Amino acid sequence: MDNWLLLTKGTIILYAVTKIIAQPSKIPIFLLMLLIYLSVNILSYIVKKDCLKKLYVILSMIVLVMAFFAVNQLFILLLPINIYELLADDVLKKWLPLMLLFFGFALKTTTIFPEGILVCLFSFLVIFIAEQTLKRIEFLKRDQEVLRERNNSLDMKLSRELDYENQIKYLSQLEERNKIAQVIHDQIGHSLAGSLMQLEAAKLLMETDRHQAQALMGKVIGILREGMENLRVTLRSIKPAPEQMGINRLKLLCDSFAVNQTLKVALHYQGDLEIISYRHWKVICENVVEALTNSLKYSEATLIKVNLEVLHKYLKIEVKDNGLGATGVRKSLGITGIEERTESLGGKVIIDGSQGFSVITLLPIGEE
Repeated sequence: MDNWLLLTKGTIILYAVTKIIAQPSKIPIFLLMLLIYLSVNILSYIVKKDCLKKLYVILSMIVLVMAFFAVNQLFILLLPINIYELLADDVLKKWLPLMLLFFGFALKTTTIFPEGILVCLFSFLVIFIAEQTLKRIEFLKRDQEVLRERNNSLDMKLSRELDYENQIKYLSQLEERNKIAQVIHDQIGHSLAGSLMQLEAAKLLMETDRHQAQALMGKVIGILREGMENLRVTLRSIKPAPEQMGINRLKLLCDSFAVNQTLKVALHYQGDLEIISYRHWKVICENVVEALTNSLKYSEATLIKVNLEVLHKYLKIEVKDNGLGATGVRKSLGITGIEERTESLGGKVIIDGSQGFSVITLLPIGEE
């Protein structure tokens, strides 16, 4: 607010100086009183205590009144600003209209009545705009502080949720490992331990009772065959389907590239994912990673779409961003790698940089 007041005072003083130049004889005394007024004002801005500030403001008003009668009536034009400084407290502002009315009546008998009214209106218009601007700035600061606190709270909440999610994943892995270990111990371990003991007994009977030794070995073979079948069943129940491994890995890759709020990676897929083999999933994931990396580095995109379609004889994977695009595509090591991986399965790569940047991978669906 002080800057606004100083700017207004400077404007009024500049106007008074331009008027007094036409009267050369009064310039020295005018400058003397002006310097006294400025000195008192500077002191009011230097001191820290409110009571001293008020004292210096009152003193500057006395200087203006003395200069008004002794030197030039133009000095009274600075009085509205000093009145505001004196009544700047909210408690005293109720007296401001009365003081303005008094100021207007005081100017009625002077030769600068029109100028005084205009300067008064100008001064308080500047003050009003300044106050409203400062209130708006304070409101925005408070609003920004609230938003910052909310953002910090959301960040902490998100961090806690991520920690909880990672903990759940880790516990799930431990439970799955424990389950596998228990199954192997209960089914496979017992079968192997029993078979080992019977094989040792058969070894001892080979020389004395060959028939009984052969019977024990046949029994061991049956136990081992049953254990092997149990192992196959266990692994079959634990091992996820190829399409579950592939699409979940692809989702994880897309999520990992959405590093901040300015970039969104959207994954869409349709068709029968069960017919996609491990070899196809490997090429799909590696090509998508390379295309996403290129978009992240060079495109300045805000949205990257990853579309996977299972067609009748082909798989179509498109990675398209809304970035800058490219008129001429120069094949780097990344693009070359995409083409080589795709050609190893008999596929084809289509690259388009006209509207954003798009990398389309076409892979034939055949018998593995």
